[in-house]
Amino acid sequence: MQLYNDLFHIQNELARIKADLGRKKTTTGAQMSQLKRIMHDYANAIRDYEYMNQLTILPDLARNDNRIFLEVAFPELGSHPTFPFDTAYRTLNRNVVRKSDVVREILRKYLLRRLTWSPAERKANKVGYNKGDRPETYSLFVDRLARFIIAVGGGAALVVPMLIMSFHASRTKSLITVSISVVIFALSLSLGFSTDNKDTLTATATYAAVLVVFVGSSNVGP
Repeated sequence: MQLYNDLFHIQNELARIKADLGRKKTTTGAQMSQLKRIMHDYANAIRDYEYMNQLTILPDLARNDNRIFLEVAFPELGSHPTFPFDTAYRTLNRNVVRKSDVVREILRKYLLRRLTWSPAERKANKVGYNKGDRPETYSLFVDRLARFIIAVGGGAALVVPMLIMSFHASRTKSLITVSISVVIFALSLSLGFSTDNKDTLTATATYAAVLVVFVGSSNVGP
């Protein structure tokens, strides 16, 4: 909003100078110096505006983290009727951490509240905590438990198909198992996690390659 105001203010200054030049039909050294200064400010304001628009907008969960931290650190501003911290937040980091996924969302919604509420959010929103509301952010416990579950799930996604292919092994059974496992893995990754196309394709291809190598290294019949 401040960048918009700066641009509008400079545009109005330029319009006044243009009107003054048109009325007097002449220019002075002072006017040229003023015009040069304003054009320089205008160019800087445009560059600042373009730069800010290129920054990554924080997702809701990370934005709430920042808002809660600021409200706890500056309670007088946080309790102001105009809600100054309830605004858009941008970051220099293109890979914003703590994006939501299905595992963290399930833990956030269904675990005990003393585990899901972080101390900072509990302090900032005592009413919501006492009412039994769900927290807006992930606590450290939820974040670490989700990592553990995802790690175990990733290992199981490899071990289970390999065990299936190891018993009564046959080439046909192995190929069917690999095909079904890759489809399930791709669906789980696409629907449950916020990954871009490149990361999804890379992870799925790597997973398929590991299973194919296992099939190729196994001495199985037709």
